[in-house]
Amino acid sequence: MAFSRWGATPGSAGILFLIALDNMIDFRRRKLRGCVEWALSALAGPGSRARIFLRARARGSTSGVPFALRVGGGDVQGVWECLGGHYENAEVDRLIQRERIRYIVDGGANIGSFSVSRLISFVIDGLLAIEPQSENFSLLSENLSRFPTARVVRAALGNRDGDGWLKFCGSLNNELVDPASERKEGGETVEVRRIVSLISVQWPMDATWLKLDVEGAEYACLSDLFGAKLYPAVISCEFHPPWEGRLPEVLSRMEAAGYRIDSDLGHVGPDDCVHLTAVRKVRQ
Repeated sequence: MAFSRWGATPGSAGILFLIALDNMIDFRRRKLRGCVEWALSALAGPGSRARIFLRARARGSTSGVPFALRVGGGDVQGVWECLGGHYENAEVDRLIQRERIRYIVDGGANIGSFSVSRLISFVIDGLLAIEPQSENFSLLSENLSRFPTARVVRAALGNRDGDGWLKFCGSLNNELVDPASERKEGGETVEVRRIVSLISVQWPMDATWLKLDVEGAEYACLSDLFGAKLYPAVISCEFHPPWEGRLPEVLSRMEAAGYRIDSDLGHVGPDDCVHLTAVRKVRQ
């Protein structure tokens, strides 16, 4: 299985193989999934955390890069998505090969699966990873500590600077809500930042890949970004329901700004998340 080749050691390859199985097995086959999850926990060792070693591909290196994750929750899905082809795009690959993508903004970075997988795959001059949830941020900081070009910020993303209430819905699905209306147990106060206030005015947007997975705040974030006339070379974004009415408006603004959009919306239900990658045309 190609996914397991990310593992730089036999044990790491074994854990990645089981992560792939766990994500590929139909969720209704509970007994089979339970067996896989038991094997994953056994191979990972005592405790809820595991440390694997990922094969670095940038600059031809084959050394193993340590990566910490939790084996009993959403990290397994996040690692599968980020290393298993969820963000693969032929047009983006061509930009990378031509060294036209040199910067990354990882919004909703979680524990750093997307950031690390890109840092070990090609040369990055600057990376900004943003994550609000405290436990996720701790793992994110640990996983990116070995990369001198990476900067981590603990914040939720929105269209204003201030604070908000982060409602805990699972390690992958924390939601920013109005602190005045829904502040209660099962969450924490977090700083809210605009993307435009986190990047410098010299940040080269025409060489930037923006990834957003911010549990519903993506509409406000992109509207704010476009309102500031900032257009990254590549945008990979997961849009959360309800998206009817909101998503067409965002896509229309993307197309007007010169983006080509890679997504099949014809088979998406009203309660499904929509993942798309958009590449901006080069203007001569």
